[in-house]
Amino acid sequence: MTMSNLRCDMCDRLLPGLIPGTGDMPGSGVRFSYHPGDPGMRDDSGLLCSECWSAWTGGLGEPTPRVCAVCRTPVARTSSLFVSRIDDRQTWQFCAPHAAELLNRLRTVEPKFDPASFRLPLDRSEKRSL
Repeated sequence: MTMSNLRCDMCDRLLPGLIPGTGDMPGSGVRFSYHPGDPGMRDDSGLLCSECWSAWTGGLGEPTPRVCAVCRTPVARTSSLFVSRIDDRQTWQFCAPHAAELLNRLRTVEPKFDPASFRLPLDRSEKRSL
């Protein structure tokens, strides 16, 4: 996928350009991608301003493989959403409810997901309650 405009997907700010590397330049864009356990299903058109990226990922800490970045519960490859910056190899994983909450913050995600019933496309496990 490609970006359709240079606007932040959270606050709709027009962005003057992309941040080179992992630095932070206020007002510039951060490209990110996400996929549901299969890199072939990757959406790499995500774009946030540096402030929204920091708000989106600020409390996540260092990525830990096979653990939800929010609730720290174990997750399998097929039952988690993988999110990373395009220019960084660090990848966070999210359980389905937290993936829905994270994606719902994006303007381009319509309709919004119900975190209680959201399932990732490759998840064949029984639905577990939080």
